[in-house]
Amino acid sequence: MRKKGFTPKARVSPSNVYLRGKTDWRQKQAELFIRGEIEVPEYDYELLQNYVRKELLKDVDVLTEDLNRLVMHKASSALEETVNLLQKHKIEQEIVERYLLRAAAELLADPGSEGLLNAYIRRNIEVYGEYDVNLSRQVIQGSLAKDLENDYRDTIEFYRSVARRKFYPLLSLLDNLRDDERVNAERATELINNYLHARGLSQLGWIASISPEAIIVHTKYRTREIVIPKNFDRTVSQLRRLMVHEVEAHAARYEHGLDEKFPIVATGTVSSKKINEGLGIFLELLIDQSPVSEHPALRRALHRYAALCFALDTSEDTTSTKHIFKQLFKFMHDEEFNEKKHAGPSISKEALETYAVFDNVYRGSDFRHPKAVYMRGKNYLEGLIAVLTYLSEAELHESTFDLMFRGTIDFTSRLERSMLDL
Repeated sequence: MRKKGFTPKARVSPSNVYLRGKTDWRQKQAELFIRGEIEVPEYDYELLQNYVRKELLKDVDVLTEDLNRLVMHKASSALEETVNLLQKHKIEQEIVERYLLRAAAELLADPGSEGLLNAYIRRNIEVYGEYDVNLSRQVIQGSLAKDLENDYRDTIEFYRSVARRKFYPLLSLLDNLRDDERVNAERATELINNYLHARGLSQLGWIASISPEAIIVHTKYRTREIVIPKNFDRTVSQLRRLMVHEVEAHAARYEHGLDEKFPIVATGTVSSKKINEGLGIFLELLIDQSPVSEHPALRRALHRYAALCFALDTSEDTTSTKHIFKQLFKFMHDEEFNEKKHAGPSISKEALETYAVFDNVYRGSDFRHPKAVYMRGKNYLEGLIAVLTYLSEAELHESTFDLMFRGTIDFTSRLERSMLDL
């Protein structure tokens, strides 16, 4: 299909790529922190610092050039004018993300500066938005999971039947494995590549590969790659959910978007970032038939939101992120954190699970400021609720389900749906 409209030249990596330390070092710091041998983890953010020092301003210049070109681009129709507006917002957001990275690097260099702390918080809000106070109250009170289960029961049950028809035949490659069997990075990579092949995506260049630097599984659209950390260790049940999340919510939707008229349908919009992650969680809810209120995918989204709540709502008297860790541990496991019980002689699974969420929220920081959080984690829960709300108001039909996979757009937006060749 011949592409229409403006095509940006800039190719910049998302901000979360740079907000990580070295994997082996992070693991060691996690153990020391949980055992109480250090007050805060110490990470090396060499990738971030090098980017800010050498590449950031170049990326800002290229993005600004795109913005100027877009302003001069004459739309040939009202629809193309709408697409240009969405593209303009996306480029402006990508520029703000560059400044978020600079704010993170500056705060790391001068952790005692209240002005730099406030700048980092402000940039996070500019990129990810304010967190919802009413939603946070429901999360902390523990009522939200049951509310979602009750409010969207019919919607979830209907689309579980759709997902079974569409995805279970592809997931049959896991049928000879027990759900509780552990899978390491090498085996996971092999299985995901088999799924990509069955899905017809490996033929388009998609591949799963192991990275010694990655700390979480993530999808890279530009290189058509699903990246697996070298220390990957999950059950087959967890891998099944992961495969549907990364392959269907991300990789497949990107490829379908390339078949549409406008490039932004594949590359995504500002609001589609939240919807992408919300859809990923939703697909996990469909594939794993656990009760919604107890579902591991929903719990993961709730835990990330709760961590942000504890950090952002903490009093000015709180000077240690260890306090946030302990609050989060109690929220996740309904018991007080005890170093003797959970950190010796071996570290408990519960402590490591809590640290993974804690680490995700404070990535890019030196862990010294309770409020210096990276707010991307709120996308999962807020995105899920947006997806559920949209589906509950739309017609319960397989075509409604299929529409969500036409590209990496915010399909809950009528404006963005107008870009599709329906």
